[in-house]
Amino acid sequence: MNGNGSDQPATRDRSTSLWGACIALSLTTLLVLPIFAGVGYWRSDMLGVQSAAVAAAICWVGAMLALLLGGLMRGTKQAVNGVLLGMFFRLGVPLGAGLALYRQGGELAEAGVFGMILAFYFVTLFVETLLAVRLIRPSGNGNNATKAS
Repeated sequence: MNGNGSDQPATRDRSTSLWGACIALSLTTLLVLPIFAGVGYWRSDMLGVQSAAVAAAICWVGAMLALLLGGLMRGTKQAVNGVLLGMFFRLGVPLGAGLALYRQGGELAEAGVFGMILAFYFVTLFVETLLAVRLIRPSGNGNNATKAS
């Protein structure tokens, strides 16, 4: 026993694994999709559902790229830079795709795909940020904390 009630070593890394973070982001996106699809259906019938699905996919790709970039750079001196560079993908993919779809016009634009992208963006931003922070936080048993004298 290590004093915390478990037989696991005290130094075991309890931070989120990259694989687990990717699954959590994907599951969150899939769990929120029916809510947005319902709103889309209420506003624009099946085109609204389609716009919700497109928005979910676009935001998921941007958040996943950012998460992977931060996760792959964790444990290096560039971990924070990886997360900051991930902002380019996290924001750039949804914004670029949303503007392109909006300017192109058509049925998806009329069904409110840009608004769906904005709404999904906030969900994936929140989840991906929480996961990224857990990925890059230092692991250990707390012995490396500095003490004030």
